[in-house]
Amino acid sequence: MKSITLHTVRNGNQYWLGQITYTEDGMLAGVTEFGNFAHAWRSFGDDFEDFLLKIGPDYLAGKLFSDLLYFGMARTKAKTVSDRLAEIILPELKKAIKNSNAIIIRDSLKAIVEISPLRTAPIKEIKG
Repeated sequence: MKSITLHTVRNGNQYWLGQITYTEDGMLAGVTEFGNFAHAWRSFGDDFEDFLLKIGPDYLAGKLFSDLLYFGMARTKAKTVSDRLAEIILPELKKAIKNSNAIIIRDSLKAIVEISPLRTAPIKEIKG
């Protein structure tokens, strides 16, 4: 794994919806207003970020539903949570990806690229 990307996801009113993390090798996880989740894909093409931009809410909801059931959540609650995550969090995550609103940790913390959450600061690289 070469990079981990972290997004703070907010709605149009700037209300905090969640913190989403993904790796370039296909792991997606989040701590959100609607519940926590994690899923890993091992076949997604060449670019995981591009894959995330292309998937739809129904596809993601299905994956998360299965994961939530596996971890023991009741079926009706798992359906409600997975649908909310996919319908509310996914579109906001896609906006954040397109706006490059992220903290990216690369090469085992050798360099951190940080973009201001307010999207007003230029990209700066910190080498450690």
